[in-house]
Amino acid sequence: MEIVDIIHHNKGLVNTFSIYYIKSLKDLLIEYGTFPLLDILHSEYEKKNKGNNDYTTINLENDSAHYLYSRSYDNFYIALSFNPSRGNEKYGNISMSYTINSKNYSDSLVLTYINSVLYVKSKNGDTKIFAKKLLTDFLDNMTEKYIS
Repeated sequence: MEIVDIIHHNKGLVNTFSIYYIKSLKDLLIEYGTFPLLDILHSEYEKKNKGNNDYTTINLENDSAHYLYSRSYDNFYIALSFNPSRGNEKYGNISMSYTINSKNYSDSLVLTYINSVLYVKSKNGDTKIFAKKLLTDFLDNMTEKYIS
């Protein structure tokens, strides 16, 4: 039963993140208009759901570390990864990171369950309960850094 619970939470983590990631990119596309970087990130990731909201893969069911998505564009690199639990962790986590090579700038965040509540941990150590706005703000900041 514990394995079923872990798989259920890990699937929920990936699907919740993916749904909010797509919604955040759509919001930013409205704000910025057609912007190539955002358009690519949105259209390529949205294709992964195959017409439904199931972003999971056999790798997730096997609790294997894997990329949910990675992409290089211009001087920009983004990686979304699923990482299985380690040590005292019960559930896996999602790490999202990006690098802007021309600026030697990078940022990241990690989505993880703590006592069955989904949290976001930022690179600077802040931990907050996950909300779409946090992801949208992170992607907005990423876009502003890329543009500048």
